[in-house]
Amino acid sequence: MESNKLISVCMIAYNHENSIREAIEGVLMQECNYRIELIITDDYSTDNTETIVNSFNSHPRGGIIKYIRHPKNVGLFTNLMSNLENCSGDYIAFCEGDDYWIDPLKLEKQVKFLESNNDIVLTFTSRVVLEADATQNKSIYSERLWSKNDIYSNGAVFPLQTLVGRNYKFELINFLSRFSHSYGFDKLIGYFYCLNGKVKSLEDITAVYRHNGQGIWSCYSRTEKAKLHIEESLKFYDTVVRENIDQVNVKELKYQLFKRIIDNNSNDNQFLRLFSQEYKLSYRLKLKVLTRLFKNKIKAIA
Repeated sequence: MESNKLISVCMIAYNHENSIREAIEGVLMQECNYRIELIITDDYSTDNTETIVNSFNSHPRGGIIKYIRHPKNVGLFTNLMSNLENCSGDYIAFCEGDDYWIDPLKLEKQVKFLESNNDIVLTFTSRVVLEADATQNKSIYSERLWSKNDIYSNGAVFPLQTLVGRNYKFELINFLSRFSHSYGFDKLIGYFYCLNGKVKSLEDITAVYRHNGQGIWSCYSRTEKAKLHIEESLKFYDTVVRENIDQVNVKELKYQLFKRIIDNNSNDNQFLRLFSQEYKLSYRLKLKVLTRLFKNKIKAIA
């Protein structure tokens, strides 16, 4: 028997003619005891995205699709806000137009879990990362609880295309508006839910994330990526403090951020030297860089 509960699927799109068919099919194939609506907001695509979306009008389940095409390009932030405003369900799931779901029971599993655990506000799952060369790598998350400290201390970002949570759209829209400078909302959506309850990961693999190497991010060097990551993280910390979102020790968070970057690039001497020249590091971090450079030199000699 179908429940009266409604799940809204938030799907933003822009020039996704090569992928959006698979994204939509992943939603329409869901075997679920809940009602579903698929909200697609198209940021004025200039390719065949609109034609592909409209081709589903004749699909047996095509009636669940609500397609909204902006009359001009409004940007990622406004497109996402527009989508959230149209999500009227009790629960909300996320899948961008270039990713797709592979588990037909994805929504059933995650919403049923939320229904049985009132203290959980968000669930996410493991996924497959599809590289540009068609290589597939599994990204596995064990079943456990997550908190804001995972984001603060470890820079955790929950995989957007696997998220299913309670629909707090008005609060979420207001929250994201305070971070409108950000170029990515994966981390912020996860952070919002961590501030509003418990977050649980499930080990099931339910979705595919396309890492196609065609985005702006892929064009940057390792040093440029690290610099952008630092700048975004510092903006994030600054907003958290300025907007009184949470009580944090920015000095300690900055230390943890720089430490992660050093650890993640510990075998790249050129990067370590450039990094230490670019940023004013604390004594502890300077010592860490020098120690790593010395160890790398010894290893090279040996």
